[in-house]
Amino acid sequence: GARFNVGAMYMNGVGVPVDHVKAVMWLTLCAEQEHSARYLLYNKQEQIAAADWEEGRRRAAERGAEVQAGTAPPDKGRLIPR
Repeated sequence: GARFNVGAMYMNGVGVPVDHVKAVMWLTLCAEQEHSARYLLYNKQEQIAAADWEEGRRRAAERGAEVQAGTAPPDKGRLIPR
């Protein structure tokens, strides 16, 4: 899905600068539903700084809570900057 694609782009720096915090956030958000996201997170975890990993997981939890509460801002069709 789109979240996996955005997470993979941030993880690998494809079209955007590498940003492990954003990669972990997007991949975590879709990991429950997508095996490929769990696989990518598992394989890259050792290459990501602990602080980036924790911040990405924190942001994913925050975003997940916003979605559940119906207060999440819309993505407006653009998950990555141009």
